[in-house]
Amino acid sequence: MPRDDKNGELVLGIITTVGTNVDDVIKDISDYLLFFNYKVEVISVSQKIISQFDNQEDHEYQSEFERINHFMDLGNEIRSKTSDNSILMKGVAREIFLSRPQDDKGYPQPRARVAYIIKSLKHPDEVDFMRNAYGDAFHLIGVTSSYERRRKTLVERKGLSTKDAEL
Repeated sequence: MPRDDKNGELVLGIITTVGTNVDDVIKDISDYLLFFNYKVEVISVSQKIISQFDNQEDHEYQSEFERINHFMDLGNEIRSKTSDNSILMKGVAREIFLSRPQDDKGYPQPRARVAYIIKSLKHPDEVDFMRNAYGDAFHLIGVTSSYERRRKTLVERKGLSTKDAEL
């Protein structure tokens, strides 16, 4: 099937450091894409994929530090148990696949002018998988900020103690 370069899907993978205020960056990217008539769907790997493996679904976290560590540890555990460092992106690809409409023969078709923003990739194998799966429709965006700014975000916006933010 020929690809429609002007109306095709986009898959934007965000890679970032802990404490970087990536939500503001995602909002800016979303606003820019909306200007070009793209529908934007943000897929949070921790909320949409990793949470499916969480046996503590109703767990009340004592702090944002505890929640962040829980999902980082769980993601690492999933990669380790499956011996597949790209497994979480396979879950993302499944979500994208299932969101696609079917043609008259029942085959899923890419959605026109939809941009998926993946928050966030953590391993080089995840990047490789996404590049292989989506080709030049996949774009990796690295987002970071200074150590001081990340620490400030963790303390002021995420409610971590200064000690936890420095770990």
